[in-house]
Amino acid sequence: MIRPVTTIEYRFVITAYEMEFKAGDKVKVEYTARLDDGTVVDTTEAEGAVILELGVDKVMVGFEEGLSEMTVGEEREIVIESEKAFGDPDPALVMDLPKAGIPEEGHSVGKKIMVQMENGMGIQGIVLDVSEDIIKIDFNHPLRGKRLTYRAKILEFIPAEE
Repeated sequence: MIRPVTTIEYRFVITAYEMEFKAGDKVKVEYTARLDDGTVVDTTEAEGAVILELGVDKVMVGFEEGLSEMTVGEEREIVIESEKAFGDPDPALVMDLPKAGIPEEGHSVGKKIMVQMENGMGIQGIVLDVSEDIIKIDFNHPLRGKRLTYRAKILEFIPAEE
């Protein structure tokens, strides 16, 4: 069971004895993440296990919480509701943009397009609607509003370097 010690420390049971993990501790983990319909959205299957740093906002909140309840060698399913995954869709990220500013190839519903922001960074969106002068684009992350189910196995616990 997870019991917050501070905002970044959790109780962690590792191979039959109790340890606490703190910001910077790492776990080596294998996982596959799926949507409710079974679609795989992320997996370590091809590349092998990855090392995740805990407590430093690099791991999705719901996944980190699920991992914190596991022991080394344990494999389990972790279900993450949207608010602890990518969040719920933000209506402010659905925008009406002038059609003239969007390249011709982005003038069809369902098309994924990159739009350059004023700061020079690009952001991907999906075209929802096209009218005579306006294109409605959704810039929400494609996994916002989606529940994720991870099948995960912790292979190793790596304490932070002091």
